[in-house]
Amino acid sequence: MFRKAESALLTVADPMRSQLRWLVALRLTIITVLFGSALYIQVGGESSLFGHSIRVLWWLIAISYLFSVTSLWLLKRCGAGGLQWLSRSQIFYDIFLSTGLVYITGSVASIFTPLYYVNIFFATFVFGRHFGYLVAGLCTVSYALLLVLEFYNILPPSLGVLVGSSSYDPLKVVLSILINMGLFSIAAMIFGYLTDRLRSTENRLLVDKQRLAQLENLHEAILENISSGVIAISKSAKIISINRAAQRIFQLHAREVLGMDLGEILPDVKEKIFGRRSEAVESSLKVMEWEFPYSIEEAESLYLSVAVSNLGERGFIIAVQDLTSYHQMEEKVKHSDRLAAVGKLAAAIAHEIRNPLASISGSIEMLQAESGLDANKRLMGIVLKETQRLNKMISDFLCFAKPNPATLATIDLTKLIDETIMLFQNSEGCHKIKVSHGGHYSVDADGSQIRQVLWNLLQNAKEASDSEGDIGISTTYLPQRERVCIDIEDNGGGVAGPLRDQIFDPFFTTKQHGSGLGLPTVARILEANRGYIELLSTQEGQGTVFRVYLQGG
Repeated sequence: MFRKAESALLTVADPMRSQLRWLVALRLTIITVLFGSALYIQVGGESSLFGHSIRVLWWLIAISYLFSVTSLWLLKRCGAGGLQWLSRSQIFYDIFLSTGLVYITGSVASIFTPLYYVNIFFATFVFGRHFGYLVAGLCTVSYALLLVLEFYNILPPSLGVLVGSSSYDPLKVVLSILINMGLFSIAAMIFGYLTDRLRSTENRLLVDKQRLAQLENLHEAILENISSGVIAISKSAKIISINRAAQRIFQLHAREVLGMDLGEILPDVKEKIFGRRSEAVESSLKVMEWEFPYSIEEAESLYLSVAVSNLGERGFIIAVQDLTSYHQMEEKVKHSDRLAAVGKLAAAIAHEIRNPLASISGSIEMLQAESGLDANKRLMGIVLKETQRLNKMISDFLCFAKPNPATLATIDLTKLIDETIMLFQNSEGCHKIKVSHGGHYSVDADGSQIRQVLWNLLQNAKEASDSEGDIGISTTYLPQRERVCIDIEDNGGGVAGPLRDQIFDPFFTTKQHGSGLGLPTVARILEANRGYIELLSTQEGQGTVFRVYLQGG
């Protein structure tokens, strides 16, 4: 509560300081004019005509200068609470100053009586109508007391020579007091009414200003936090505004983009907007939409959706959406649909091939057992070996075309990797494997199928590496994707650029005796386990890195 009160005082203090400076400046101006007039009278030798009034004027000028300078000094140092008392002291002193000037310049006939209205106005404007009524009353009392004191000769008459008498007509004194009292009261009411209207208007303006500021902040917050990029351009194709999403899409900072020509980042869009036969320029209500691939230097290609709205003389608004992930997902879905269709047909064919293949294999084994000739046994052994290889290929193909459903559960991935590596290192011709775990991770997956994935990838890495090469396997966590990553790296010859888009296609292989089903099967298994695999960008001849993404447990 105290903090709110202090904040309110500080809010009022700033305009009050400015008002006080104006009041002190006005007083100093009046005093300076009086100082010049008094000096002219004194130097001109006419001070004898004014009697003691000229001495009173000098004292009044000196006191006013001292009070004003002191007020300016206090104005810079006092707090919000002290400022209230300083403001009231200014008003009370100005009543005293106005009364002094009225007394010096002829009282009833004085030309400085309107200074009382300045005091009433300032009091009403700063502190409200009630304080204005109080000041109007004080002005009336001061003016009446002055006339009464002069009427009874308690105060020596001012400008006695010019007025001609030290006594006034009683009726004239009473009428002057009543008229000025009425005028002071009317002025306080008028100033109070005008001040209330002004305050009401100021409050409405303040509320409207706050609402406008809130709307501007909301508008800015919406633009900065929506996922779609928004770019505003002028009629001359200069970028005048860009939100955070657009900066992220184009990998540019606002200070680099503002004032830039649209053609520097979206040349095709500029051509469509400002081309010779552009519909966006010809129609004020036309909204143009299209999708296209977009490439950024030293970065992956994007697939963008752009919508352009014409704002007339204010320019254009360009809404940009990054559809890369959706486009990739759509391609994967299409690919999966094709594989599913092929898989159903191929599974049926594979079963039909497997049955006679089993009969052939069994017959060869029987003939091999009955035959006594070594040459026949050797030929039958070759036939049997090739039959087994065909049978394994069919088994691999069935695993790819119709994988077993995954039984998902939370598994200790770190332990599973260590166990798989221990078993793999006992296999024939295994290389040294370097393991680096970024932490102890658990994932939601089928343990046996993930073990098969790891085994296949380690086998590929062993076959790709030279005899003295090492295999590296590391785990990390990507919080932005909420995925645990497994990187398997070899130091082989890498994958040539043109082949990278084909390595996950069925039956594509670069090995002499490979079936081309290893990596496609891995991809199908990971898909069933809500994961996926990527070939990280590597230079040809410097090894290969496969990254497996799994859902964190």
